Amino acid sequence: AKDKYQEADILEKINLAIMENKTEGDKTLLNNLQEIKNAEVEIKNTDAFYVTINEYSVTVYEDESIYLGKVQFWNGSISTEFFHGTGTEEDPYIIKNCEDTAYLANEVNSGNNFEGKFFKLISNLDFGARNYGSKLNVPYIGMNSNTPFSGIFDGDNKHIRGILINQNLLSNTNKGLFGYNNGKLKNIVISGESYIASGQFANVGLITGYNEGVVSNCKNFSNLTVTYGAYSQIGVLVGKNDNEITNCYNIGIIKGSSHRNAITGNGPAGINCY
Repeated sequence: AKDKYQEADILEKINLAIMENKTEGDKTLLNNLQEIKNAEVEIKNTDAFYVTINEYSVTVYEDESIYLGKVQFWNGSISTEFFHGTGTEEDPYIIKNCEDTAYLANEVNSGNNFEGKFFKLISNLDFGARNYGSKLNVPYIGMNSNTPFSGIFDGDNKHIRGILINQNLLSNTNKGLFGYNNGKLKNIVISGESYIASGQFANVGLITGYNEGVVSNCKNFSNLTVTYGAYSQIGVLVGKNDNEITNCYNIGIIKGSSHRNAITGNGPAGINCY
């Protein structure tokens, strides 16, 4: 009950600061956040701030997005082990930050497909992309049929922001948060701004480039900008689908020089998807 009260209190104060930012032309959002009584404000990015009141923290973006807790930002570093867990359904490997995601990508791309192992995301993530010139590409988990992801990944409806797919887009490659999936991906949410440069003959999607497994209950809220690559399969959620997509949707804006599909670029669009 105390947590719920603190949550409601800080959200009310932040929403008021956002409203004042719209009406007071001589102040910035940062100014208004800093004027909240008893608030500690930390600048985490040019467009993101941690706001803490009585040890309860939220992350606020200039685009007025608010996330409970501290969004985890990536600086390009990689963990040396998972934060916690043994990989069972009762005790899944815990993905706490972007560094853990990069570690998972390294392990899978080195040949450990984690077949039958369970993962759970416990934090909102921001991989840092704000335009095509951003330095960090999202780490691709799984590359092809020889190095797929074969585990069960539960995004727990945490948000993943700042995805850039603009690296190593050679012919016949698979790119996305999960490059090649023949496991199960569920409850993954993309938000903020995302960017795809497709390359030629590539399978590219924000969730997975190539799906040979299951993608379920995933959604995109982000505004996606796509640059066209000849003969590529580009979907907002899945590039090429050869198996099952269920209960997924996109409500973000898709911008690009060529038409791209909102669910999958090639293959069945899925069951109960929109």
